[in-house]
Amino acid sequence: VVNAGAAPQVRALNIAGIKKLPITAKALVMGEGQSLDAVNSFNEPFSVAPVEKTLTLKGKQLNLELAGYSFSVIRVPLVTKK
Repeated sequence: VVNAGAAPQVRALNIAGIKKLPITAKALVMGEGQSLDAVNSFNEPFSVAPVEKTLTLKGKQLNLELAGYSFSVIRVPLVTKK
């Protein structure tokens, strides 16, 4: 999920087609709190690095708070019956 604008945005993702979903999901976020001019260097090797967040699903809906100029990869594990 990309927020290409400067302003933060709140969005809801509805996940259809899966009968059972877990309570939490993970997000890897690039750009949150980082300058657009940030670069990695030998002195600061992690200036530009993804940050992992835990997200809470409410039923089949995932509410996201997207920082300005950010890129997020959302990972929702599938619940399988054993």
